[in-house]
Amino acid sequence: MKKKKILVPNFSDEKTEAIIIKILNKDGSYVKKKELLIKIETEKVVIDITSPCKGFFYKKKNVGEKVFPGKNIAYIFKEKIDKKFSKIKKTIIKKKNVKEKFYRTTCSTTTFNEIDVTKLLKLRNKILSYNKKVSLTAFFIKSSCFMLKKNPILLYNTKKRIVEKNIDINIAISSINKNSLITPVIRDCEKKSVYDISNEINIFKKKLLKDNLKNDKGTFTVSNGGFYGSLLSIPILNKNQSSIIGTHSINKRVIVIKNKIVMRDIMYVSMTYNHKYIKGKDAILSVLCFKKNIEKPLILL
Repeated sequence: MKKKKILVPNFSDEKTEAIIIKILNKDGSYVKKKELLIKIETEKVVIDITSPCKGFFYKKKNVGEKVFPGKNIAYIFKEKIDKKFSKIKKTIIKKKNVKEKFYRTTCSTTTFNEIDVTKLLKLRNKILSYNKKVSLTAFFIKSSCFMLKKNPILLYNTKKRIVEKNIDINIAISSINKNSLITPVIRDCEKKSVYDISNEINIFKKKLLKDNLKNDKGTFTVSNGGFYGSLLSIPILNKNQSSIIGTHSINKRVIVIKNKIVMRDIMYVSMTYNHKYIKGKDAILSVLCFKKNIEKPLILL
């Protein structure tokens, strides 16, 4: 959108600053060329600032603020700005600044491991053969519940700065819609079966297709980058959470088990955690707990 800057003129006296004493137009009002817009005052004189062209006026400074020669004080736009859009933009910027502050004060690091998911895939295929639908993500979420129950420090709330007693495990799932990242939440996961969790995931998918899925606040996040083909990634912490686990694509690999070369289905897993509150040992043992649950999937049913 084309715009023209309105600059503070040079002063005839030796003063290097002035104060805005009057703004004659509202933001978005149409003005003509050479129309009086703003009055500024130095210690000796009042200066009139006029429009350099016709268009829509928008101020950059307010009454009472100091201004300096050659500096931008307002704009003239050729087209009118959508004020509703401007408010949305301001809200987005405000939220972005809050998130940036959170990340600046977070000491995050990531630990990695690999998981043999061969037994899990066989179990899921067997369940599917009975015409029961269950997603792999549901198993990852259920495994996370076991892990979080065993290591509640992972649920540390950085805003409240406590690990709440008897806290419900509400797990957010990273999802992508047409425009942005969405994190819907499955609540009370520890009380639900993998089938219940899988059904909720399917509901989320339907809402996602209709662009009707909303963000929610969880106590932990599972990011399944493998759904999009990611081999390995470093998930980013969500606001006020201390940990997030990332699961990835499953690929066949040749490995050695009991001195025998075998073909297995392998998946990388990563956990990012806030090192200010969670020790490296606790994070590593937590990932090993997650790995153990997935490699012995019957305990998740």
